[in-house]
Amino acid sequence: MISIAYNELDYLHNLDSHVENSNRTKSIVSKLSSLFVDGKLKKERYKFFVAKSLDYSSEVWSIIFTVHNQEYVEFLESKVSKVKKFDFLDPDTYVTPYTLKVILTNLNLLFSLCDCVINDGGFGFAYIRPPGHHAESSKAMGFCVINNVAVLARYIQLYHNLKKVMIVDFDAHHGNGTQEIFYDDDSVLYFSTHAYPFYPFTGLISEKGIGKGVGYTYNFPVSIYAGDNELLKIYQNEFVSVYNNFAPDFVIVSSGYDIHSHDPITYMNCSINGINRIKDIILETVGYKRVIFVLEGGYNTNVLQEVVLYDINGIK
Repeated sequence: MISIAYNELDYLHNLDSHVENSNRTKSIVSKLSSLFVDGKLKKERYKFFVAKSLDYSSEVWSIIFTVHNQEYVEFLESKVSKVKKFDFLDPDTYVTPYTLKVILTNLNLLFSLCDCVINDGGFGFAYIRPPGHHAESSKAMGFCVINNVAVLARYIQLYHNLKKVMIVDFDAHHGNGTQEIFYDDDSVLYFSTHAYPFYPFTGLISEKGIGKGVGYTYNFPVSIYAGDNELLKIYQNEFVSVYNNFAPDFVIVSSGYDIHSHDPITYMNCSINGINRIKDIILETVGYKRVIFVLEGGYNTNVLQEVVLYDINGIK
């Protein structure tokens, strides 16, 4: 089974002039809808989790506090409560009056998607925004306010009693926030491929963790112009080896489609076929179960539509 989640109201966190805007997920949902119109796809193979209102359970806040510190969350609440149309947390990261409600609803969707993948089998795709992997425990960065995959990892551990979670990140930008949150943790392994030197200028090979977390952070920086060959070698070899050695109970993939050659804000040169092959390697390695792909970067809407076409119709 393929489970799919998206939030129909994420346009309430939007700034048209910003590259991270609601057209990203609108394009994905449009393609999703078109794929099912002609009836060629068997709907029984898919399960949808769609937010049509900004609703979330109280447990979402409690999980957020296991990832982000209270002072930072209180700052966000205060900041958002005073916003009229939009404001900025840093030069790159905006908020609107609805940003936190959109994110909380997204997390609620992630939890439901996770429950389904664990209880009913298969794998999932979460087409949610804003992205999260740059958000540190006490700081917003790079379009990211709350670290979605980090919160999901803690939910999996606390609510499903699965001890070992692996986060794989193939975004063009290093997920400094995810790394920082779990840097001293041996229960969550972080594996990243990313362009370097490039924003946020973290993710050196030498960054391996601290304390009991030493050996649970794996960084594979590549040239800012790298393409399919460079990344596929890493996923065919290092990823498979690290996965087998760690033997995680669940895998979360920070899916950054800004590695594509047509992305407007990066220089990497991956093709759609290369991106699809990365996902195939991950799925084959984990056995097509207990894995969720969560949208991070990717700012060319045509590329995002090609991505979802393969997610829904190409994966066997």
